[in-house]
Amino acid sequence: MGKRAEKIVLISSPSPQLDEPAMNPPLGLCYIVSYLRMQGFSDITLIDYALDNKYDFYGEREYLSRIPLNADVYGIAALTPQYRWLVDITKYIKQFNPEAMVVSGGAHSSNIPEDCLQAGVDAAVVGDGEIPFAMLCLGFSPVLIPGVVTETSHTSRELLMNLDQLPLPDRGLTDFSKYKRMLWHEAERGESTDMEKAVHIVTMRGCPFNCAFCDRFSVGRRVRYRSVENVMVEVDQIRSEYGLNAFVIYDDTFTVNRKRVFKFCEEFARRGSKWRTWARVNTIDQEMIQAMKDSGCVKLLFGFESGDDRILKIINKKTTRKQNIAAANICRKVGMHCYGSLVYGLPGETRESIGNTVSMMKEAQPDETHFHCLSPLPGSPIWNNPEVYGIKLDKEKIKASFYGAISMTDSASGLGHIAYEHDQMDEVEFRENFKYFVVEITKAVSGALYQRIELDKLEEDKL
Repeated sequence: MGKRAEKIVLISSPSPQLDEPAMNPPLGLCYIVSYLRMQGFSDITLIDYALDNKYDFYGEREYLSRIPLNADVYGIAALTPQYRWLVDITKYIKQFNPEAMVVSGGAHSSNIPEDCLQAGVDAAVVGDGEIPFAMLCLGFSPVLIPGVVTETSHTSRELLMNLDQLPLPDRGLTDFSKYKRMLWHEAERGESTDMEKAVHIVTMRGCPFNCAFCDRFSVGRRVRYRSVENVMVEVDQIRSEYGLNAFVIYDDTFTVNRKRVFKFCEEFARRGSKWRTWARVNTIDQEMIQAMKDSGCVKLLFGFESGDDRILKIINKKTTRKQNIAAANICRKVGMHCYGSLVYGLPGETRESIGNTVSMMKEAQPDETHFHCLSPLPGSPIWNNPEVYGIKLDKEKIKASFYGAISMTDSASGLGHIAYEHDQMDEVEFRENFKYFVVEITKAVSGALYQRIELDKLEEDKL
């Protein structure tokens, strides 16, 4: 057993590629903080670069000076589009504090731990991070810790099954007043007078579905729930400490357990809370949506993805065009605000499938629509086996660009823009069909339309 760490620094990597950074405190690191405190650690620093908009994260390295260089262990959280900053931060720490242990966590660490090791970290955590990271700080050998990968060892991960054993996330090391999460998306973009601030929480980990475009390895396909009672302790703490009673539930699919949803509705109604969450069209019905609305739920977000049943089958969505329309109709009947998202460029996409998506949206008419291009995320079935889906990826080129926006549908949002070749469309067709998709979806929906694709980067001409 090695030496116990005295000083620990946790870093949430920069995310300048996002249109809306600093929406939420880094919840994963907040859980790490609380678990470390439970293990007796007290000298903990948390740096969230999302709050620092004064730096040029692409060109200069001034932002690195914020990192204390006298810590024993550093934990760096990074999603795939943050990989370039994981590399920079690790090099900086190792240059000035070579004896320190640097540990990566987050989705990219879970999906491609070898990338993180090549970036110079000493250990990459795969999956739930609280226990593995704390054990590293306590001085346990990485070879004894499930879910920790090093250059010489790779222990299999263990899912944390009882989430109630975790302490509540500690948001105290962040400047909570600076985060911009609002109950309504419109407010987040400055287009609404409803500026009610909200707090994001998670009530479960894992997703039982296996959509081809989605990475679920980092959280696992086995769903693990916090008890409703445990979540409500956190809700009441937030109400008391921050004076807020609006919540965004960040679960992958909150509606997957019907009985649990109704129990949550009872508790939220008792508190007069407002909230919104993600749902799945094949897990809801009118009774459930009515109960959610009555309890204070103001919006449901659905991943429609496509209006073409052939495409939905290819991507293993396990939903149908008819279910997408039905979900929107139920929301309209109940008076629930419905948000539907779409993905352009899915495997098998053609002008015909785009037309089917457009006609579906004409019929569904959600209150809000968002769309983006397919992103073959590391860890997703499409990334792991692109040839099965008629997709070609130059993974070495993608990595060399730090998984940045390098495709022909470039955008500041970072994701949704990894370059790939599509078996149904060449590059010219891809661009032309994309413009057609944008124009026709814009015509089809009468509600608010949010899209992060910068069309002027497709071509200079106006649509």
